[in-house]
Amino acid sequence: SYLNGLLQPKTPDEVFVYPLGLHLFRYITQIMDSFASRLNQLSTQKLQELPIIKTDNFCDDIKAKFNSHENFNEKERDAIKIKFNFSENEKKDLAKKEEDLKQLQQTNYQDKITLLTKENAIFTNFTTKVNNTTKNLKDYSDKFKKAFEVYTAAKIKNEEVRKQSEIITKLPKSDTQEWKTFIKAGQEYSSKLEGEGQTKCPYCHQELKSEDAINIIKAYASFLSDTSESELNAAEKKIKGIREEIRNLDLSINISDEIKTAITDLTNLQNKIQQLSLYKTNLLTATELSDIPTIIPDFSQEFKMLENKQKENDNVLENLTSVKEKKDKKITELQNSIAELKEKKSISEQKSDIEKYFSIYNDKNRIEAKKAETRTTEITKLSILAQNALLTEVLKIKFESELKNLGKNNLKVVLEVTNGNKGKCQTQLRLVGNNSIQDILSEGEQKAVGLAMFFAEIQNENNPIILDDPVTSLDHEIAGNVAKRLLDFNNQVIVFCHNRLFLDGFETSRENHVCKTIDSACNNSKGKHILIYNVYGDEIEKGILRNYKRDDSDSLLKDAQEKLNNRPFEDNLKVSILLRRAVEKIIDECVFRGQLPPKVSNKNSRITWDELEKINPNPQLIKRLRKVHDETSEEIHDGTASVENPITVDRLKEMAEELKTIKSEFTETIQK
Repeated sequence: SYLNGLLQPKTPDEVFVYPLGLHLFRYITQIMDSFASRLNQLSTQKLQELPIIKTDNFCDDIKAKFNSHENFNEKERDAIKIKFNFSENEKKDLAKKEEDLKQLQQTNYQDKITLLTKENAIFTNFTTKVNNTTKNLKDYSDKFKKAFEVYTAAKIKNEEVRKQSEIITKLPKSDTQEWKTFIKAGQEYSSKLEGEGQTKCPYCHQELKSEDAINIIKAYASFLSDTSESELNAAEKKIKGIREEIRNLDLSINISDEIKTAITDLTNLQNKIQQLSLYKTNLLTATELSDIPTIIPDFSQEFKMLENKQKENDNVLENLTSVKEKKDKKITELQNSIAELKEKKSISEQKSDIEKYFSIYNDKNRIEAKKAETRTTEITKLSILAQNALLTEVLKIKFESELKNLGKNNLKVVLEVTNGNKGKCQTQLRLVGNNSIQDILSEGEQKAVGLAMFFAEIQNENNPIILDDPVTSLDHEIAGNVAKRLLDFNNQVIVFCHNRLFLDGFETSRENHVCKTIDSACNNSKGKHILIYNVYGDEIEKGILRNYKRDDSDSLLKDAQEKLNNRPFEDNLKVSILLRRAVEKIIDECVFRGQLPPKVSNKNSRITWDELEKINPNPQLIKRLRKVHDETSEEIHDGTASVENPITVDRLKEMAEELKTIKSEFTETIQK
């Protein structure tokens, strides 16, 4: 975590040893946060304890707050509390008002108003329909008269033109439309001819030889150049259009029950309506001006009756509306009064639950007030102040000193303070003129800087120091300096390590000594006590400690023999592990003669060449060792056979004696 802290802000109170007691600020904020969390839980629990209030008869504002489980201010609470008591008089008043309201609601003025309003609308619609119908008939009658007048004038004019050409009148059927169409076609044809058109007939295209034929052609030309014919055609078309409009005129007039009741002479009304239909029929069948009807039925008498009935209805409506408004006002007043009384009654019936509701919110408010007191802003300010006043400059000096002790005083790394929160003050390392320490430092150099920071922070503290493989990625020079620096501390130091060179830094220390025992006091007074352990394990058990200097076959066999002598014997598995380990040690001691590869040796463990020359193992002894190793391995691996049939104590004793014998025979073999 120290190494990671180099690349981002790190917190000085998150190391194993907290410098200058600055961790107390964090500890206090954690307690305060814990209280805040508990208070949050209490606040939530309080809301869960709120009773269910029946709000059906409450006003909207109160209902909304109770249904949403909201708090009420003092003014709102007082308004509710005054309704806690519901007297007998109020109970009787509520019953009376409910009865009065019931009586008022049984009188239905609105239905009568609706009926009269509908009836007046029917009268108005009937009058409008009749007026529109008579007006339309009169308008079409006038249009018809004008159209016939135009037609008659056009016809007279047309006949006069025809008389001027008497020769045409002698022709058969010359007054028919077919003849006129025929003549027009000839005129259009002759207009397209050039030159010969004056001497040939436009219809047969033969030479005109008789004078009568030439006169007829001239009469045709005179007839066709006259406009009376087109005017007559236009007048006929106009009459036809008006007749079509009259045919589409809707004369259906419904005599409803209301009309029948209002009109005294219903038969006369029906006759007049029939006369309107007859008037329409006469217009449609008229062929000349004299056929157009002039007299249209008069409905003024019926309209007067309907008008009188409407006035009568209006008077009744005015009275009913006035009475209804008073009634509605009274109903509204009663409903408001009843609602207030019902609300008060409901509140009084739930007095205990509402008081509990208020009480729970009082508790919740007190909890929230306490929660506000757990804010850590001021603690954080004090933490920053303490960091600036007590830590920064001192730590900087110590840090530079530790860099020098580790042989990295060439690194120009400075320490600076960043903003903190929640009682923590943060520090970060940076290179002068650079933003990221990772830009220049190697991984080993970064770790060296991290160790320097750690050593700087724990100075003048008596707490034990625990380091797990601290020299990974470090070169042998820095690793040696780290070991030397650890030996300078007066603290108890526990180091886990896989690095042989790092171990040499302790084993070869001249000012201190490596203790020969780990389970009894050491009488050596030279420097500091250095206790070195081997840590080993297998599939069954891990983290087994053994004295580094006594991790040999004799010690293992001795431990196994002690366990075999215990009664009752219950350590089959542990003895199997010891014997299996003893086999491995015998191989190391007797076969390889305890030799270490040169790359991991030091001045205290140099190669013993005399022993190396004696390596000459007996193959049979190797086979016997393997047999013991295999048998104990089966027990350790916990197969089904070993569970059902574990190695007996006698067999374990035999194997222990066998190993002693094998070791002795190895010695004899070497001597020979």
